[in-house]
Amino acid sequence: MIRVVTDSGIDLPQEIMNQYRIRYVPGRIAFGDEVVKSGYEMPPEEFYRRVAASDRLPQQRDSTVRDFREIYQEVLDETPGTAIISIHVSSVLAATINNARLAAASFPHANIHLFDTLSASVGLGLLVWEAARMAGEGISASDILKRLEAARKGLSSYFILNTLDNLAKGGRMGSMAHVVGSLLNVKPVLMLKDGAIESYARPRSREASITALKTLVLDSCKDLRNVRLGVGHAVCEEEAKPLFDELVNAIQPAHATMTEIGPSIGTHVGAGSITACWFGVDE
Repeated sequence: MIRVVTDSGIDLPQEIMNQYRIRYVPGRIAFGDEVVKSGYEMPPEEFYRRVAASDRLPQQRDSTVRDFREIYQEVLDETPGTAIISIHVSSVLAATINNARLAAASFPHANIHLFDTLSASVGLGLLVWEAARMAGEGISASDILKRLEAARKGLSSYFILNTLDNLAKGGRMGSMAHVVGSLLNVKPVLMLKDGAIESYARPRSREASITALKTLVLDSCKDLRNVRLGVGHAVCEEEAKPLFDELVNAIQPAHATMTEIGPSIGTHVGAGSITACWFGVDE
């Protein structure tokens, strides 16, 4: 048997996590002296409200070695003899996988495989979902890891932002660029490339940014087979849901899901952001 473990960089609907018994190792978010577990103790609406009201971004703290040890031990106790595939947020964005590696070393007789997705948010979620489905079908750990490697190479992850405030608060944008971008109503499109966040385009309206994202997904998926598609949103379901429905109707993906963008990426992209992630599978 194979069990899948992941971290707080993931965005995936809770019902999918429950269905496949995917274990989640929470990180922590510090608003000043107040520290809460990401994904557990603060609803998205409250998180984004507090980020918008603050002059500084909250501090994100990776899951600790102890956190991973506890989850690995629980999984091994629940399912003796199981193999664990531990799938993680990009090592370029966080040190999470290093802590997972140190924790795994505490179980020398266990079969624990670590995988760096070089992704985050819904992109990480799609790879975790893929691994969990395959594990549920009785596919071997080696074949699952081969699929993950191929999927990582083909995975596309893009985000559209509704505000530049979080980039400015996080030091990713100078104050003058922030002012000029806001005056011009710039709604950036960002992408995850080689595990890092980069700028892709700078449409000058919300409608233009959503259209740009839709066109990007549709054009990219034309030549793909068995598409896996995920859309995420930061408390803007009223805009994300029509986009998701249109993409699903046009692409007819093998698997598709929509979810909320959590604190790991949401801290940087802010409320009103939408992400689309996808890859194809040659089966």
